[in-house]
Parts: sequence; C-alpha cells; structure tokens
Amino acid sequence: MKHLLRPLKQNEPKDVYLLFQAIPAKEEGFDNDAYGLSKTDFKEFIKHSMDWSKGIGLDKGYSSHTIYVFFVDGKPVGISKIRTYSDNSLLRRGGHIGCAINPILRGKGYGTLLMKETIKEAHRKGLKDILIGCYSDNLPSVHIIEKNGGILEEDKSNISWYWIKPKKTRRASKM
Repeated sequence: MKHLLRPLKQNEPKDVYLLFQAIPAKEEGFDNDAYGLSKTDFKEFIKHSMDWSKGIGLDKGYSSHTIYVFFVDGKPVGISKIRTYSDNSLLRRGGHIGCAINPILRGKGYGTLLMKETIKEAHRKGLKDILIGCYSDNLPSVHIIEKNGGILEEDKSNISWYWIKPKKTRRASKM
C-alpha cells in the first residue's frame, strides 16, 4: 500500500473536493470548514487555507495551521491539520493535530497511518512535543492516538489530552 501526505494545494482534482464533501463539517471535534462548499467556493477555501498556513488572514484567536490531504494508492482517503500554536491558551482549544478519514473508508487502518504521517510531518515542522485531544468516548480515535505513542495526560470534561514526544534514538553501547 503506497501512501502520501501532502499539503492542500491550488487546483486540487475533483476527488479531493469530493473527499472534503464526504467528511462532515463537525464530527468528534474535527472541523471541516470546506464541507458543503461549491467547487468555486472550495477553490477560494484553498486559497485562504494556504494563507492561514503562513499566518495570513487569521481571525483573532486562531493560530496558523496547514491542511494536508492523505492519499492511499493514489486515492484521497483523509485530511489532517497541523496547528503551530504560539499561545498555550490556544493549544487547549484543539491541540496540534486533527485528523479525519472519509466515513466510508473507516476501519481499514487508514486513520492510524494518517496520524503516524501527520506526527512525522509535525516533527519535521519543528514541533517536538505534540498535544492531541479527542472526546473520551471516541474509542477509535483514542486507539489511533495510543497506537501512535500518545500518553494520556488528563481526561477532563469528556476530553482526553495526549502528548506525543519524539522517539529517542538509541545509541549502540561500546563493549
């Protein structure tokens, strides 16, 4: 199975537009602001999202974030966001990472793989310690986060907060 995680880009093909229409606007804490948009409005959304990733045009109280599309065997199956907070009060509104898989493709392991690739990308972007939140009763997301090294920090008000820290490289010991 070949997979690819890449940032949303101008002139996305129709199947990417259809992916954004398949993932609900608000589901289990993930916001898909492109849901329900016409193709023309989706193009405008992409333009804005590219600006947001650079910190341009953000509403007050929002942080820069990049939206990614996840492909498996050339087909778009999910989306993720990486938020690069500079303010700790904002961090607890959503964490650093959010992910969603097309509802008709769930239960196939794509969520675990999407989270893994998004965590790698967040580390490449310079985020060392990554905070991820999910509803405590959203067991599929809980399992995905834990499979990817998430350590439960707290479970408060029906939201579980997990930290993912970079894996330490082991050095061979000298004998």
